[in-house]
Amino acid sequence: EGFCTGLVGSANFVCILSRGAINDSKNSRSNFTALTKESYCDNVLLEWRLALELKDRGMIDGIYPIMIGDELATGEYSRYFKTGCHPSAPDISVDSIEQKLREHLDREALGHPYHDTMSVKFILSTITSNQGGFIEGLLPDSITNITTSIIHMVHKSHQTYDRNSISVTDRNTINIITGLQNEAEILALKAEIQRRDEKLYLLERQLLKSDFLNDNEISERSSNMYPNDSHKVEFEMKQKDNEIQDLHEYEGGIHVCDDIENDDISGMI
Repeated sequence: EGFCTGLVGSANFVCILSRGAINDSKNSRSNFTALTKESYCDNVLLEWRLALELKDRGMIDGIYPIMIGDELATGEYSRYFKTGCHPSAPDISVDSIEQKLREHLDREALGHPYHDTMSVKFILSTITSNQGGFIEGLLPDSITNITTSIIHMVHKSHQTYDRNSISVTDRNTINIITGLQNEAEILALKAEIQRRDEKLYLLERQLLKSDFLNDNEISERSSNMYPNDSHKVEFEMKQKDNEIQDLHEYEGGIHVCDDIENDDISGMI
């Protein structure tokens, strides 16, 4: 029930495909090729079936499959399709999956499925027909490309809807992304403070050498700015921490408003 409710409340769906997950020759419960009409309900395939159903209804905007190649001895990853990670799915529907789908849709008051049945082959091919990403070659490079694409997909969904119509799950995701952006801005601000401090300190030393300031003036200015010269940057950054805290409190106020709106949305639902 949990993943069904999560999907209904989401604007995007990300799924993982790998040999070990859906094409494991040593484990029939992780092998789509072994599925028959009378097979047990494979929850992975059920989730994908539900995601396609919700996308047909316009309740999900984007589906993003991540296809993972085999890990090689070098630490790199093979090409998913080229090295046979993808299963050859049977062109049959699984009765238990179709039954569970109807139960989930009924519990969410969504009525009957748009498609009476979907074969394993159709589900798999439709999932992979969506623009996705690959884990191949060096892992860090693949992760960077995939996360960038997913963030773009979420932002695109955010721009599609009016603020008050975004699902609770998607709005929380957007809040997380916004928070990460704010943290990056804070780190940049601290770095700029440090650079400014260093320039100011060097300027004062130059002024001292040029006799524009005497030793007493430098000492007085330094003691006011930096109680301990070895912690001059820290002192200035602590002053800026108050500004940063105000920024966080401001963001917190926005999130409180978001939570109130989310409660309103939940009540309307």
